[in-house]
Amino acid sequence: MNTFQEITSAIRRLPRKDFYRVAKWVQKRFNDEWDKEMAEDAKAGRFDKLAAKALADLRAGKTTDMAHLFRSPKNARRLLAAKADLERP
Repeated sequence: MNTFQEITSAIRRLPRKDFYRVAKWVQKRFNDEWDKEMAEDAKAGRFDKLAAKALADLRAGKTTDMAHLFRSPKNARRLLAAKADLERP
């Protein structure tokens, strides 16, 4: 049995409460790793062309306001704030 199989086998035997604790830990670890990868990609310039295209489309009026997609006023405010940030030169 390899390490992965041992881990998954042990997880299957966990009581529900412990399983949820492990799942929460794994999700946090996954999110942290994703954030690191995104930061590394941004630092390496992997999003530069995409960002330039998005800003050009925004300035050219080729975008759609999506605030109506959010039922929560809080989420709509966040979206509008993000849009305002993008519109700054």
